[in-house]
Amino acid sequence: MKQLTTRLAILATIIFCFGFKTPGNDPIENIVRKLVDFYTHFPQEKIYVHTDKPFYITGETIWFRAYLINASNHNKSTISNKLFVYLSGANDSVIMRLVLNPVDNNLNGSIHIPDSLHEGGYSITAFTSRMLNYDRKFIFRKDIFIGSKKKIEDAVAGKATLNAPAKSIAPTNAAGDDSLDIRFLPEGGNMINGTESTVGFIATRKNGSAASVEGYVKNDKGNRIVSFNTFYDGMGKFTFVPSSGRTYYAVIVSKSGKETSYALPAINNFAYQLSVVDQDQNNIKVRISLGDSLYGKNMQSFLLASSYGKVCFASRGRDMYEVSIPKDSFPEGIAKLTLFADENLPVSERLVFIKHQKPTVDIQTDQSKYAARQLVQIVIKSKDNNGFPLSGDFSIAVTDDRAVPVRHYQENIYTKLLLTDDLKGYISDPGFYFDDKQPKANDALDLLMLTHGWSRYTWNEILQGNYAGSKIEPDSALIISGTIHTPSGQPGKGYFASLYGAQWGTSFLYADYQKGIAADTADDLGRFKFRDLIYSDSTQFYVAVSNNKGLQKNAKVSVDKVTWPALNIQEIPSSINDSLYKDFYQFLMLEKSVTVPNPKAVELAPVNISGVKKAPEFSDKRRIDQFSSIITAAQIDKLSTQKLSDALYLAPGVSIMNGHIRIQGHMTANLSSGNANDPLLVVDGVAMEGADLKLLIDNIPPNTVDFIEVLKGTEAGIYGVRGASGVISVNTRKELAMNGITQDGKQVFYIPGYHVSREFYVPKYDVPDNSKSVIADNRTTIYWKGNLKIDKSGFTNLSFYTSDPVTEYTVVLEGISNHGEIIHRELKISRN
Repeated sequence: MKQLTTRLAILATIIFCFGFKTPGNDPIENIVRKLVDFYTHFPQEKIYVHTDKPFYITGETIWFRAYLINASNHNKSTISNKLFVYLSGANDSVIMRLVLNPVDNNLNGSIHIPDSLHEGGYSITAFTSRMLNYDRKFIFRKDIFIGSKKKIEDAVAGKATLNAPAKSIAPTNAAGDDSLDIRFLPEGGNMINGTESTVGFIATRKNGSAASVEGYVKNDKGNRIVSFNTFYDGMGKFTFVPSSGRTYYAVIVSKSGKETSYALPAINNFAYQLSVVDQDQNNIKVRISLGDSLYGKNMQSFLLASSYGKVCFASRGRDMYEVSIPKDSFPEGIAKLTLFADENLPVSERLVFIKHQKPTVDIQTDQSKYAARQLVQIVIKSKDNNGFPLSGDFSIAVTDDRAVPVRHYQENIYTKLLLTDDLKGYISDPGFYFDDKQPKANDALDLLMLTHGWSRYTWNEILQGNYAGSKIEPDSALIISGTIHTPSGQPGKGYFASLYGAQWGTSFLYADYQKGIAADTADDLGRFKFRDLIYSDSTQFYVAVSNNKGLQKNAKVSVDKVTWPALNIQEIPSSINDSLYKDFYQFLMLEKSVTVPNPKAVELAPVNISGVKKAPEFSDKRRIDQFSSIITAAQIDKLSTQKLSDALYLAPGVSIMNGHIRIQGHMTANLSSGNANDPLLVVDGVAMEGADLKLLIDNIPPNTVDFIEVLKGTEAGIYGVRGASGVISVNTRKELAMNGITQDGKQVFYIPGYHVSREFYVPKYDVPDNSKSVIADNRTTIYWKGNLKIDKSGFTNLSFYTSDPVTEYTVVLEGISNHGEIIHRELKISRN
């Protein structure tokens, strides 16, 4: 082996800054300048979504909290004004679209799952407009399973058997090696003659599962050099000293003794090699080696260590040398070590993961064990590494382990934002690499760095300035736009459009969030636009049109429909696997043993029906509750009415008196009391409030309606207090922009705004009647809070009541501190 000469020449150690003080032609300075330019003009974001559990039943609610951070420092992102959350099914069909408000950090949400939704795999995706400029891998995707409530009820009644799907992607031990996919990856990208070289490998089966292999390395003369075997999850490595002129092969030996050879990369005499020779808690020791054609020629190279776009260390040297890099110069997460040659070209690279001491976040309960329906009080205390109070935004879920098994090493906020988001390929059980009790964890984590490439950017793109352009314009907050036409149909050039809102402003958090007004002058095409608005889904707006002659009552105004970003779910890597199906069906079997049949369900004698299957009369997927009253389009057509409110008489219990719509069992006040007791109107999933209910309904053209659903009693409970007088849900054949409601020269309309989450219901067993209720409490999500804040004191508390079954609960706390520390903590609570 060549004798190494150590030349440690540190130009600068840069912690979260770019303050090089070197001549303008210094190669390192030029490289750093281009890196800074890239992150300045193309800042990137990361998203994580915390959900209360991984699978659901139709009729339940998905509770979630989204976290949007700057990829460079993991602080709250200030780049985007809208965060989109989609619930999608097969073939990219979007079940629900929501837009959340990151400006006010209002990222807590809820999605009600209709009873009519088909059982199967679904995806929650979350993204910003800016993220559509980059690789779809960076868009957050979480796969969930939604099962059929009816299947459980049928199983409870003995009408059906619960069987898990036959699908399987479980690891197999195939006898033949033809099913094996194995890659060999020299550290630093090259093998060098006469220099100790490490080669990592990763082995998988054709179905994607990790494969355990063993074998040896031989040369072209048949001499065995070194043996190797899998260390963890299909990964391993071996080290040997290659010789020039020789060819090397890795030989995999199956359990049956069959041998399969794979050619290793050839020795490169013109290559550089960057390798990690040692690392401890404080330092990383790296070695720079050169091929024979470069060695001894006083070749200069530059070492740059960066992390999330920040340069943390730089040095230069000549020929072969070693460098010790202090870890405290880096933030926690993946660091990229890159070696540049004299021509400023990247010639070798290595990833390392930097671990630091984690903040102290303690979750404490007032007791060690709890009885049924007993109050649980939790205190959360947090401190940073210096012992000072740690504040930030968090979410917390408490679930029943019987029904929601928590997999110890599953993806969480820490592994997603610091590990898997930045590496290529699927990583199974990422939590394993951060388990301090696992002796293999650190070495396995370094194998990940050796075998999985960095996915955020490449140096060639940055140095050549050939990175993706900004195809999507930077987003503003919400926009309301439209067109004005004169009574004769001409564009309303120069007309004034005045926007009035019941409750809106530039931020939910400030005093200007109240009734307001804005104005715009229509352009040559009669177009107007109001930018940077903040309003929730159910906000009522008016647009009044005027010119220099005053209010123009006969002018025609059309408000643009909201357009949603298109997203191809198939372009985003999936993580759904057999464990999700298995856990769900374990949950179903549990439900079968404890669930009381729905009192609304009535068992009928079997009836045999023959004939042609009748096509559905409406889009059943959009139905909210299977026991609601439905008015179909065919029924509406038979009425031959121009007023949609006339169709409401077809629903049992609905009446219209003195211009007020009432649903039987909900009228609690005099009809003259105005609209305080009106049912809630929901059009295509958007709640409409604040205007004359009958007028709103009659503004919807009957021929655009797919079906009307009337909810009352417990059926309307998913809308909370807003549904106390019942709910009328109108589902149009196509999404309907609520235009054309004209009163006193004003156009009244509703369009989707920022999502506002429903409140998670927590039963109150301190009320005697509740605590003695005979109705079984079999909640699977015991508690959820998506907007949990820990203030500058580093302290917060919360409480909830236990359910009936004897079990254990898992508490999962996730969040991000105000300084960018990523927090994941778990706690077990005994319910005996």
